[in-house]
Parts: sequence; structure tokens; C-alpha cells
Amino acid sequence: LLKRVVNECRKYGILFDFHCCGFIEPIIPDCAEIGINCLNCMLINDIPKMKEITKHRLVFSPTSTHKNTTSPQELKR
Repeated sequence: LLKRVVNECRKYGILFDFHCCGFIEPIIPDCAEIGINCLNCMLINDIPKMKEITKHRLVFSPTSTHKNTTSPQELKR
């Protein structure tokens, strides 16, 4: 179902930004495979590792697990 929604967005030139809470590393490669453009996920996921696994096909826009606890160095990872 999600792939169909992403495809419909792509048909009209709309970028698809997906938000998901929690540890979702197992499904991140699938997100890239179905064409999601941007993934807004929590920092408990290993973003640098996922960038490599997905061959940089996704833009990651991480959110911290606790408000105002993410350092600028962590965000640059």
C-alpha cells in the first residue's frame, strides 16, 4: 500500500517524506527500495550505517528521542 502511495506522489512530482518513530533499521532498506525520498526517524537508528546500506538514496531528517538533547555533533553524523 505504501509503495502505491509513493508512486502516486512521484507521478505528480511530489517528494515523499516519511515519519516513523522507534527503531526501524530493518525496514529502512525497504523504504529506499519503494522510493521514499526523505525519512524522518529517531536517532536510535544508526543513520550513517543506513546511508551506506541504502547507497544514499534517502535523505535522513532525524529527530531526537528526547526534546533538546541532541548535540550539534550528533546531528552532523
